[in-house]
Amino acid sequence: MKTLCQLALGPQVVGFTTLTALACWAALTPPSANGRTNIHGIPQECSATVFSLEVPSFDEPAVPVANMEREFPELEVDSQELGGTYMSHRWAWHAYVQAHHGDTCVVHLEDGFVLHDGKRGVKYELDLRMNTPRDFIWHPDCRYLAFWAPTSCDEPRKRAAVLDVTKQVPGAKPDYTILYDPEPDHEPLSMEWAPDGKALLIMELVFEDNAAYTVLRRVALRSEGDPGKELVRVQGRIDFFSSPTTRYEYGAGSTDEPFSVVFGAVDGLYTVPGDGALSPHRLAKVPAEGLETAEWSPTGEQFAVYVNPATSDKGEGLQGLYLVDVNRPDDERLVRLYENLDVHTLWFSAKGTYVLWATSPLPGRPSSTDSEIHVVSTKDPSQVTRIKQVDPQGTPLAITGVCMNKEETRVAYTAANRVFVYDLESGKRAQIAHYPLNDPEMIRFAADPRWVKDRVVVSVYEDVSKYKTTVCRPPTFDLRKEFEALREKAAARARSKDGEQDPK
Repeated sequence: MKTLCQLALGPQVVGFTTLTALACWAALTPPSANGRTNIHGIPQECSATVFSLEVPSFDEPAVPVANMEREFPELEVDSQELGGTYMSHRWAWHAYVQAHHGDTCVVHLEDGFVLHDGKRGVKYELDLRMNTPRDFIWHPDCRYLAFWAPTSCDEPRKRAAVLDVTKQVPGAKPDYTILYDPEPDHEPLSMEWAPDGKALLIMELVFEDNAAYTVLRRVALRSEGDPGKELVRVQGRIDFFSSPTTRYEYGAGSTDEPFSVVFGAVDGLYTVPGDGALSPHRLAKVPAEGLETAEWSPTGEQFAVYVNPATSDKGEGLQGLYLVDVNRPDDERLVRLYENLDVHTLWFSAKGTYVLWATSPLPGRPSSTDSEIHVVSTKDPSQVTRIKQVDPQGTPLAITGVCMNKEETRVAYTAANRVFVYDLESGKRAQIAHYPLNDPEMIRFAADPRWVKDRVVVSVYEDVSKYKTTVCRPPTFDLRKEFEALREKAAARARSKDGEQDPK
């Protein structure tokens, strides 16, 4: 799933088992690239609480359900508070990231991270504050975590590190391996796991011969120190890349099925085999201008791409959300699903039967309709289910999150400070939670719905800045300036030792 605050960009589905002790490691996910949430407008200081909610059977006659947008039956469901925490200032894009199987959670802290197995959390100290982003990426089989290793004056460049979760010792320093240590003039930008779990896909800028290139490389998990294989090298910028992470995000684990990577380069949208066996192939009619991101179907045969207003090389205007079928002829490959620019969350269902997204007016992206959810058949995009939500007075509510269950039968969604479940077959809906406002000026909303078996986990955010008389804020850093300063210091130190030695 991708977030479209900038149609966001990354590979973790956040889920919980029936964790009775996630303790105080809650969901803190401001909008991001490769993000998994649709939250926008989170205050500088915010509390977040995570709840696990029972989902009643729609077949039970004693259970009242809502089949109209403005009907709000108050269902008596089991609700468990899993934990809560406080967020302020420079938090990571994912303040927590749940493993795909739902049994383990990694939580970001200012001075390290916590591994939580559902029974207890173990803190590991690690200074990641200079990293951008401070993200952890779960391996398809959930044994490893990939992240950017700590930077320092001695090691100012980003290095891709891998941590084996099974080998960590409580109380000891984290034991991790530097999988990719770039050469000078190589600046890694982003990474994600290949669906086979055997390698990391890393995108980086490379400066050679007074020219800038973007390189996408595959670095094998078992090849410490090996720079890996270049899959793509283009002069100029690649805006994004995406592999079919949806194959393992629902807990299926790694797969050896062949896959392709889609990326947006300066001159268009391309695909390239994940093993680099063939050269990149440009997809017709899709210009680079305006491209933001792509999300693969689990089948690997389709992906959805979001395009800001642009014109193709044939003079055709492009805008909105498109479904791309890689196996169709060029003139049949692109199908527009939605023409507005107010998309903020994008999913493929677990089996690839549906593509679904939510809409809401965003800064710079006005909407011509009320906030709503679109559920579209990938075989026949003309088959569309639209879900809107209003309050009892008929006022439209903003959809803040949406997620389909693994069986592809129900959609959980959050609207303002309420949580609903919608049954695709019957068209019935039920409100399973409501978090009322205690103050007219209060900011409180629910978001981040996730299915965990037959329950739904949500995060409830609340602005707490107005209730604090004294706020202690950490200093503000300009990361670009800090990073460049580190590089200059390292380069000067290296030149003093050896005039020809490049900084590390």
